[in-house]
Amino acid sequence: YSQADFANYIEEHQKKQVNLDKDVYLEQLFNQYVDEVCIAYEDAHLEEKYPDFAALMEEYHDGILLFNLTDEKVWTKAVKDTAGLEQFFNEHNADYMWDERVDATLFKVTSKEDAAVLRNLIAQHLEDGDIAKALDADSITSVQILPGKYERGDNKYVDQADWKAGTTMEFTSDVENLTTIIRIREVIPAQPKKLNEARGIATADYQSYLEQEWIKQLKEKYTVVVNEQALNQLSATQ
Repeated sequence: YSQADFANYIEEHQKKQVNLDKDVYLEQLFNQYVDEVCIAYEDAHLEEKYPDFAALMEEYHDGILLFNLTDEKVWTKAVKDTAGLEQFFNEHNADYMWDERVDATLFKVTSKEDAAVLRNLIAQHLEDGDIAKALDADSITSVQILPGKYERGDNKYVDQADWKAGTTMEFTSDVENLTTIIRIREVIPAQPKKLNEARGIATADYQSYLEQEWIKQLKEKYTVVVNEQALNQLSATQ
């Protein structure tokens, strides 16, 4: 390190001092400069002096590199490549199936008096909207109307119902003080899902596919060489 290096350091780090002799201040700056260049030198040679540290740094470097590459080649690509995802989904459509379902409405009511009114309304009206309007007109607020498509296992009351179109069944629970009436509109046979109905699992599968294809390309381009000596050493330490 030259005097010019130290002069440049002084120029960059000096500050106005009050009641401090310039020679004393110069000595402080010199000691500070020595500390910094020594630490910088040691930091630059850590990997040479400490093999375990070097191995750890290489592991971090490779790990970050692999993470960034995987994000580029697999994770983010699967999300952004909508055309590729759609093509993959269409080619594997049989893997994404709905089981048999029912199109049904659950009516849940917590008042026995209101349950009697609800039974009459269900008998009089086929549309959920008409029932909701009638309940609103009578200021009945204890009824929940839950239309939807249900598979086996989605709802315990739907599971107990007779899966036939037009069926209406009632279940009561004294523990929950709840009356549940189920009306089955349609039985829907097993059928393929649409992409928007299976996007989450399809995206995960597409990511796995992209990763496998990437690894396949790497193996075709690069020869895999196993260091048998290192492998045997690792095996011996287990």
